[in-house]
Amino acid sequence: MNTSGEAGEQMVRMSLNGVEVEAKITGAGAKHLAVLLCAI
Repeated sequence: MNTSGEAGEQMVRMSLNGVEVEAKITGAGAKHLAVLLCAI
């Protein structure tokens, strides 16, 4: 069993999940900003 390969895969998976969450948060923030600007 190659534990270093598994650890590498897990790190890549975790960083991709982090990027996905960050993109969702950024998208939600941009949507709220657009609504705020339209309201003004």
